[in-house]
Amino acid sequence: LGALNLQNFQAHGNRLNGTIPQELFDNVQLEFLRLDGNAFTGQLSPALGDLANLTDLRLQKNELTGDLPFTIFGLIKLENLLLNDNAFTGVIRDAFDFFTSLEFFDIRNNQFTGFLP
Repeated sequence: LGALNLQNFQAHGNRLNGTIPQELFDNVQLEFLRLDGNAFTGQLSPALGDLANLTDLRLQKNELTGDLPFTIFGLIKLENLLLNDNAFTGVIRDAFDFFTSLEFFDIRNNQFTGFLP
């Protein structure tokens, strides 16, 4: 999966499990990453922030846990961010102000705390 110069990777609606492969984050040209509807576990890697061209990130309906890596807030081209139906935790931060292109945002059914900015 690493360094394939992919722009679009879709593996949604399968029974993939374990952690999201670190090598996937080597595809720095990725614009669309769809891994929703699987059984991925663990925390998101800070290497997610290396995908600076990402406009669409769909990780909903997995079993992902922990705080969001701060590097996710560097993905300023994101238009769609779907993280719902996981077990993410942590405080919602003002860093969401960086998502100036965001059109669709879904974090329901997690364990976040705090206030939406």
